[in-house]
Amino acid sequence: MPTLLYYYSVYKLGNPEGNIDSAATVGSYLGLALLAGVFVAMGVFASAITRDQIIAFLVAVVGCFLVYSGFDSLASVFEGSPAYYISQLGIAAHYRDISKGLIDSRDLTYFFSLMAVLLLATRLVLQSRNW
Repeated sequence: MPTLLYYYSVYKLGNPEGNIDSAATVGSYLGLALLAGVFVAMGVFASAITRDQIIAFLVAVVGCFLVYSGFDSLASVFEGSPAYYISQLGIAAHYRDISKGLIDSRDLTYFFSLMAVLLLATRLVLQSRNW
């Protein structure tokens, strides 16, 4: 929220006034919110599958790293069409598009479905403990 002050300052002080890419700014804020949602869902899932807090933190960090940059690294091994499809499995490709201001329904669907899958998996793990 404090960074909105910077946006407002640049907007007002620009020459001419409003000389800032508002779509990219809004897209970046939206992308960061969606990225935070996925990372929180990953952390909650990691916390549900382990009993130790430190192990849960490590599992969440490794999981977030693999989902964010692991697919891009794996895609760099391949060429052509397989590389594209593998990179689309990761968060980085979708976040890159949103942060440019290009808000596409495919990217939003990806983020929301990833959050839903992680939260449903968390629910399944917690229900299996009570069973």
